[in-house]
Amino acid sequence: MKTLLLRRLAVLLPTLLLVSMMVFGLQKLLPGDPALALAGEERNPEVVEYLRHKYRFNDPIPVQYAVWLKALVHGDFGTSVRTRLPIGTMLAEKLPVTIELAILSMLVALLVGLPIGIFAAPYFASSRLIVPEVAGEDEQAVASVNAVLSGANQITQLAGPVLAGVIIGFAGASTDTLQRAFGGQ
Repeated sequence: MKTLLLRRLAVLLPTLLLVSMMVFGLQKLLPGDPALALAGEERNPEVVEYLRHKYRFNDPIPVQYAVWLKALVHGDFGTSVRTRLPIGTMLAEKLPVTIELAILSMLVALLVGLPIGIFAAPYFASSRLIVPEVAGEDEQAVASVNAVLSGANQITQLAGPVLAGVIIGFAGASTDTLQRAFGGQ
């Protein structure tokens, strides 16, 4: 058990580091100068230079990544440019809805997947799906039927979380958000 845990941990750390590099790199791929965007419409050169210094935009990218990762590890997610609120606070506010979404997604996936699994169970033999009534003894036909059923199974596995997300998304959206989204007043 300990070796399994250590192996999983040994894989987890490089994976998290790689994902953090990808997230940081995607931020850097965004078009435009972030200091100009933050400076507003007037774009006073002194303000732009202050923002570049404050957010370390003039530093080399590896230094920016190290500073960003250090702050992330210490729990400092920064401040939202739009709302001027700490991002950690904003995440904490959204956590209950996220947990609700995850639970309902699992419930819908269970309600959809369990009956499909019960239906498909009689057709499994020796770790291979066999449908002799449809394919007969032809190996290629059996493989084709297996591929179609496997694809259908994968699609239905996605249906639960997607459906739950859509339902909760619309149910949780405020009235004015829906009006703005669909061209209301």
